[in-house]
Amino acid sequence: MKKLLAFLLMFAFAVVLVGCQSKGPESVEITAAGNKTTLAVGETVQLTATVKPAKVDQSVTWRSAIDSIASVDENGLVTAVSAGTTLIYATSTADEEVEGRISITVQAEAVDYPDLGGLEIVIAQSDTAIYEIDPFHEDYNQTNKEAKQQAWNFVKENFNCEIKVVAYPQEYAWGPPRWDYLIAQAARNVSDYDIIVIPDDRIGMLVEGNVLIDVSNWYAAYGNDYMDPVYLQSGSYKGGLYSMTEGTAGIYNVLYYNIGMVEKLGIKEPAQIFNEGNWTYSEFKKYVLDVQGRLGDSEYALTGNPAYYWIGMLNAGGVAAAEPATLKLNIDHPYAVEAAEILREVFDDGAFDPNFMVEQYMTAWNDQRALFAAGDLWFVNNATRWPEDLWGTPEETKYGYVPWPRPDDISKEQQGVAAGGTATYAMPIGRDYSAYGPECTSENVYLAFVTTFHKTKEFLEQMPSEDEEAQRLAFAQRYTESDESVEALLYMSDRFKVTGFFDPMSLPTNAITNMWSGDFPVAMRQYVQGDIETYQEVVATHRQYLQENLTSAYS
Repeated sequence: MKKLLAFLLMFAFAVVLVGCQSKGPESVEITAAGNKTTLAVGETVQLTATVKPAKVDQSVTWRSAIDSIASVDENGLVTAVSAGTTLIYATSTADEEVEGRISITVQAEAVDYPDLGGLEIVIAQSDTAIYEIDPFHEDYNQTNKEAKQQAWNFVKENFNCEIKVVAYPQEYAWGPPRWDYLIAQAARNVSDYDIIVIPDDRIGMLVEGNVLIDVSNWYAAYGNDYMDPVYLQSGSYKGGLYSMTEGTAGIYNVLYYNIGMVEKLGIKEPAQIFNEGNWTYSEFKKYVLDVQGRLGDSEYALTGNPAYYWIGMLNAGGVAAAEPATLKLNIDHPYAVEAAEILREVFDDGAFDPNFMVEQYMTAWNDQRALFAAGDLWFVNNATRWPEDLWGTPEETKYGYVPWPRPDDISKEQQGVAAGGTATYAMPIGRDYSAYGPECTSENVYLAFVTTFHKTKEFLEQMPSEDEEAQRLAFAQRYTESDESVEALLYMSDRFKVTGFFDPMSLPTNAITNMWSGDFPVAMRQYVQGDIETYQEVVATHRQYLQENLTSAYS
């Protein structure tokens, strides 16, 4: 018995040894001495590679992607050769498939960046969304993660500063409490933050509250036209620019459906109808009424705010409700009238949930009693809006996307799509920089921050190109579980790049009333449910103040 026990112990020990020994390298992390990744010609910097996990062979081989910019020897010593940016790789000798990389920038002449005196640039964001902007957060999942990390490190090194993302205080988590908090700070000429994240539909209100700095002159000096034209418009107010939005504008206000309900009802997916070229106003109305005929009591084809459906349907015709460039108001356009009348008709037939709730408060949507809901693209699989397990398990919760229906007299190839706003960076007044030296000013903090945008783009261009089609597919699959919906979302994303436009009345769903709409959405609801007799009454009542708001903001 003892011999058997000894044998089993030896066998178990051997298995453990084999298991440990079979574990190979998983990743390689590279650091630069002093975090110095920007060099002048002729300078050197020592790189260190750490192979993980720690107990595996630590030996690596070094190589530079472009030796004519920076070379690296067998010990990881980098020598700057000529101006440009290159990647330095460290490859595990135990497994050549495992490697790390770091970006090195060489400047022909040393650039004299402002010295921010050790300032910690503090960016305020909602506590549930910090991961969306901090590239060092473990949940940051954008494709520019590595490039953005390097860009932040570049700015920290060259501007003598730190960058930190913090949450707004919990008591000012969102909505009016946050705006009141920012306005109250501005009234005392103080600020806890260097950069704040706000929805750009609140810019007008915050400018009127003397909260935001006009950065238009700084953008002209340092921006290098980095901002998407749509974001330039949405971030402007009364001739000033208050936004610092990076990236490219895209689809925002969307129409979603419950794939599980589609399957249960045994009907064709709306996205399939769109892909076939038939998703028009009349087909939408027909589809909605057919769905309603299959549903039971307290179940609806549509839920949400009618104003969101109306603006989406109008924009699908290639028409903006308000045109900033021409100061033209189109709320009485034939497409606007037709969209409103269709919504009234389907409500009269019992197909529109009369509760008219929004965001996460649409109980008919949450309880699977409504097929369609209007929302924002980012709502999907977001724990604070439409979580991945809203209708049971993640496997049971399947969101479908379909573009807004278009007028019958235009083709799928003519379909319009608008952006109505986004979350953006802005600079509040009142930040005190007196303790950080003469070069630490609001203007130089702006320069440091937009340099992170420029460098992210620069470093991204230097990195090995990824499969673009695979990236597009991964983007779409984040927002829908349907192949038909993926096809439709990619189609409209491509259309936006070519024909997308800004409509300041394309309402973000977090703003039932804002500086554009006043009580216009309320009047739309009243018309749809029959409390206002004709849509022309809605137009007549609201045209003057909407025109005044449009002219005031964009003249």
